[in-house]
Amino acid sequence: GRIAGVNHLGAAGGEVDGEDRPLAGFALAGDKASGAANDAINDGQPHAGAPADLLGGEIGVEDPVPDIQGDARAGVSHREPDKGTRGNARVEGEVCLGAIDVVDTDLQAADPTIHSSTEEKQAMSKLSYYILDVFAESKFAGNQLAVFRRAANISSDEMQNIAREINFSETTFILADEQTEAGFDVRIFTPKEEVPFAGHPTLGTAHIIHNEILQRKTDHLVLNLKIGQIPVSFSPDGYGWMKQVPPVFGQQHPANTLADVLNLEVAEIDQRFPIQEVSTGLPFFIVPLKNLAALKKARVEREKYFKLINNTVAKGILVFCPEAHQPQNQVSVRVFVDYYGVPEDPATGSGNGCLAGYLLKYRYFGKDTLDIRSEQGYEIGRPSLLLLRAEQNDGIINISVGGKSVIVAQGEFL
Repeated sequence: GRIAGVNHLGAAGGEVDGEDRPLAGFALAGDKASGAANDAINDGQPHAGAPADLLGGEIGVEDPVPDIQGDARAGVSHREPDKGTRGNARVEGEVCLGAIDVVDTDLQAADPTIHSSTEEKQAMSKLSYYILDVFAESKFAGNQLAVFRRAANISSDEMQNIAREINFSETTFILADEQTEAGFDVRIFTPKEEVPFAGHPTLGTAHIIHNEILQRKTDHLVLNLKIGQIPVSFSPDGYGWMKQVPPVFGQQHPANTLADVLNLEVAEIDQRFPIQEVSTGLPFFIVPLKNLAALKKARVEREKYFKLINNTVAKGILVFCPEAHQPQNQVSVRVFVDYYGVPEDPATGSGNGCLAGYLLKYRYFGKDTLDIRSEQGYEIGRPSLLLLRAEQNDGIINISVGGKSVIVAQGEFL
C-alpha cells in the first residue's frame, strides 16, 4: 500500500558591552517564539539553522495498489491496508513527534525490510530528554529544567508547544551533539516565547553536554545562544560556572512606582540604592529591599505590573535584601517574571547575574570585587543556591554565576 501524510512538526548570536547606556538593544517584546533573531542583539545574523522537515524515504514499489493518505498524527485514525494485499509499500511524508506509520503485517512477512524501516522512522520521530534541578544542592530543589537533544529537525512552533506542555520556567533544545563554531547550538523557550539568554537553562544544559555528550572529557565548553557564545566551566567540587556578558545599566525608576506594583510600602525599599533596569542578556528591574520581612511580603499586583512593563525593556522584577534564610548566605532574592508565563521563578541565573553587576557597580558591600552566596526560591518551596562573582577591569564588569545541577529523570518525548 502507499501511505502518505504531512505532519507539522529554525536559531540565531551577538554581544553587549558594559557601558552605562539605555537598554534599547535588549527589547524582547514582540519577539515571540518564531525562531527569529532579535536584530538589535544579533545584528541580524542567523545562528545555526535547523531544517524543519525530515522526509521519509522510499522502501520500494512493485505492484500498483490503493493509496492511503492522510495526516499521520497521533490520535488520527487511518484506514488499514486491505487484507491480502501483496507487494512492497511506499511510505512518504514528513515525520514529526508522535507520527504513526500504518504497515500491513502481511507486507512485513513478504518484505522484512518494511518492519526495520518503520522502526527507524519511529526512532527518528522521538526526542530524548532530561529533567534537571538547577542551582540545587540536592534533588527536588532549585529550578526545574527540561533539556532535549538532537532537536535540529524540530520547528520553532513545535519547540514552543513542547515548552508549553512541560510548563517549566524554561525548556532548552540542543540542536545537535556536534559542535559548530566551537560551541553547541542551543535554543531556550519559556512557556510563552523564546528568549535569547537565561541563566539556569544555560547551566543545566551545559551539565547535560558535559556529562552525557562529552562524557566529562573536558571541563570547558561553550553554548551558542541567541545572545552570543556563553562559556561554561566545571570545577572539581561539581559546580558549573557560566561567564555572562558585561552588564548594561538602563532606566531608573521611582521607589513609589515599584512599591505600588509589589504591594510594599515605600519605606520598605532601601532608597540608598537605585531601582534600575540591568541586563546581562535578559533585562530585569533590580529592587533593593531593607530586610527579609519586606522580601517575604512582596506580592505582584498583576494589573499594575503589566501596565508598568508595557513601556519598559525589562519584564522581570528581582527584589533582594541583605538578610537570608540561611546564615551562610549573604543575600536573599525573589524574581517575578509573569510576562514569560512564570509568576515566580525558583532560581534565576540571568537575574542574579544582573544583581552581581549592580552590587559591584554601587559598592553595595563596600568592596571592589564580589564573591557571595545568593539564595532564592524559599518562599515557593524550592530552595536554591547561586554563587555570584564579579570584578571590574578597565571599566568592564566581569560576571560569573555558579551552581550545581542534578539530573532527576530522563526519557523520550513521543
